[in-house]
Amino acid sequence: MIQRNEPISMAARTAAAEAAYAYTDAAGTFPAPGAGWLSEIFERWSSEGKLNIFNQKIHAATVASDDAAGAATHGILRGGDYGTVFTSPEGLVNMVSSISRIEAERLPAVWHVPAGDDGEPLCTRREWACAGLAMQAFPVVLSSAEAQSAYDISLLAHLTAMEENIPVLHLFANTPERPVALYSREAYRQLADWNAIRAFRQRALLPEHPDSSMQFAGREQPVESKARLYALNRISVRLTPESKLPMYVYEGTPHAKRVLAVPAHLAPALERWLMEDPDVGVLKMRLLWPLDPAAIRQVLPDTAEQLEVLEVGAPGDRPFLYPALASALADSGLRAVPRYLARAEARSDQRGPLSRREGTETDRCDACAAGAYLRLLTDTLSERLVMTVTPGCAASQLELPSTFHAGTAQSVAALSTMTGSAAFALGVHVSLRHSRAGIMEQIAKMRAELSAADEAVCDRWLETRMDSRREISDPNGEALKRMVEKHLTEEGLVGDTCRFIRENLWDLVFLKSEWVIGGDGWAGDSGVGSLLHILSMDENINILVLNNRCFAQTGGQLSKASPKGMQGGFYARGKRFPAMDLQAIARVFPQVYTASVNILTDPAGTQRAIREAAAYNGPALIAAEVPCANAGEITAL
Repeated sequence: MIQRNEPISMAARTAAAEAAYAYTDAAGTFPAPGAGWLSEIFERWSSEGKLNIFNQKIHAATVASDDAAGAATHGILRGGDYGTVFTSPEGLVNMVSSISRIEAERLPAVWHVPAGDDGEPLCTRREWACAGLAMQAFPVVLSSAEAQSAYDISLLAHLTAMEENIPVLHLFANTPERPVALYSREAYRQLADWNAIRAFRQRALLPEHPDSSMQFAGREQPVESKARLYALNRISVRLTPESKLPMYVYEGTPHAKRVLAVPAHLAPALERWLMEDPDVGVLKMRLLWPLDPAAIRQVLPDTAEQLEVLEVGAPGDRPFLYPALASALADSGLRAVPRYLARAEARSDQRGPLSRREGTETDRCDACAAGAYLRLLTDTLSERLVMTVTPGCAASQLELPSTFHAGTAQSVAALSTMTGSAAFALGVHVSLRHSRAGIMEQIAKMRAELSAADEAVCDRWLETRMDSRREISDPNGEALKRMVEKHLTEEGLVGDTCRFIRENLWDLVFLKSEWVIGGDGWAGDSGVGSLLHILSMDENINILVLNNRCFAQTGGQLSKASPKGMQGGFYARGKRFPAMDLQAIARVFPQVYTASVNILTDPAGTQRAIREAAAYNGPALIAAEVPCANAGEITAL
C-alpha cells in the first residue's frame, strides 16, 4: 500500500498545483486574473530545484492570451510532453477550439479551473455559463471542494489523462489553507502507468515518426462512457486503496425525499444555504461527466424521490448540468428538476479591496492616467465618439457596456475580447457605414419634392458625409437636421421620410469618430493580428494604445512594449531586448497617421493629436504613455 506523508497546510490551488507539477513536463500559461499565480508558483518551484516524476524541472511557455495558451499546450502535447493549464472560466471558453483538437487527437492534458479567487469560493452566473459551455468539450469533467479533495481529484485527473490519452477538466473551489496529506515523489512514480507514458512519448511530432500527423484517423468511434467510468474507478482505487475515492458524497438526513445535487466546487460557497432546510439532503458531485447513475443512486437514501439539480442563474437561463442528469436518471425512478440559484453571485459584493497584483477588468486604479486619456477623448469628441475597449486598464475606467460620461459630454463604449477587439471595431464600422447609407436612400426618395434650398442642403451633406474632418464640427450635418425638423409635421412623402429619419437615423446624421482603445499588451501581443489588418486598410478607424509597458491586468507580465532590463513578477531576470516600436510598424503603411503623446507632460499636445487623428481621413494610431506601478523596475543587463 502506498503511504502518504504527514499532512501539511496549503490552499486548494496549491494542492492542485502540487499534483499537477508531478505529472507535467511543460505548461502553456497566460497569467490571467484568478489563474496567474500558476506561472509564478511553477517558476518558483522550478528555480528551487523541484523535480517531476521524470526527474526534470517544469518549463512554462508564458503567452499573451488565453487562446494562445491553449494553442501552446496543444503544441507541447504534439511535441511529446505532458501539459497542464490553469485558467479562469472565461479563459477556458477561449481555449475550446484547442481543446477540441486535443480531444480529437487523443492527447493527454489537464485543465484546472478555480471557482473564485484568493481563498474565496465563488461562482457567478458568467463563470458558471463559461464553465458549462466548455464542459461539453471534455470527455471527463471532475470537481472538488476543500484542499485535500483538490489534491486527490487533481491526481485522478492527471492519471486518467495519462492512461486514457484524453483532456480532463478539473473544476475546484479555491478554498483557504487546510491540512493536506501528500504522496512522496516516489509514490507519484508508482502511481503512474509507465507503459502509457512510453506509448505517448513515441507519438511525438518528430521526423522519426512519419505517421505523427495522422490527427483524426481512427477517431470515428467514440469511447463509451462505461469505459471511462471503469478507468476512473480503477485509478481511484489505486489512489486510495483503503477505500475507493468516492465520486458522489451524500450529506444530510437519511430520510430525505428531496435531494439537491451540487457540483463539489460550488459547495463551499453555498454551505449555509445548502443546510437551510434540514429535510433536504445534499449530493456533492465530484464527477460531472461521464455521469454514473448507479453510483448516484447507491449513495442516496431509499426515500429520495426528487433530485433538484443546481443551476447558477435564473429560470430561463440555459441549464448545463440538469439535462445530463435528467437523461442519466430517467430509468432510476428518481425525478430530476432544475433549481436555479442567483444567490452565489450576490456574494461578489462582499469581497474586500483587491490588491495591485489582482487586476481584472473590474479593478480600478484611481491614479491611473488611462482615465485621463478617456476623459480627454470624450470631452474632445463628445457624442460623436464610439469606443471599442479591450479588457484591462482602459475597461476598468468605464462601466461597460454603457454610455461613458465626462462632464456634460457622453460617448458610447462597448467591451470586446482581448484578441478580437480591432476586428470587433471593424464590424462596428461596417455596420455604422451601412446604416448611414439609409439616410442617402431616404434623401433620394424625397429629393424630387424638396425646394431648391432644401435640395442644396441635402447635396452639401452628401458631398461631405464621409469626410472625417466633419467629425468634430459639422455645419452641413446641423443644416440637414434643421431641414428634417422643419418638415416633421407635413403630410405626404416628405413628411413621412423626415419622420423616418428622425425616429430611426437621427444619431447617424453626423459621422461618428470610431476609436479602438487597448493596452500595449493587446496592441503588441494578443490583438496584433487584427490591429495590423485595420492599419492596412483605408478606413476611418482610430487606435489609442495605452502603453504601460506591461500586461498590467496580469500583475506585471512583460509585453513587447517592456523596455530592456525590466523586471517583472513573471520574469525576474530582466528583459534582454529593447521594446517593440509599434509606431515604426504602423509607419510601414503609408496611409496611417501616427503620434506619440503623454498627457502628464503635454496635455495640450495630447488633445491636438486626438483632434488630428479624428480629422484624418484614414486609419490613425496614437501611442499614449501610461506610467504603471505594475511595470516593475529597470535594471542594467
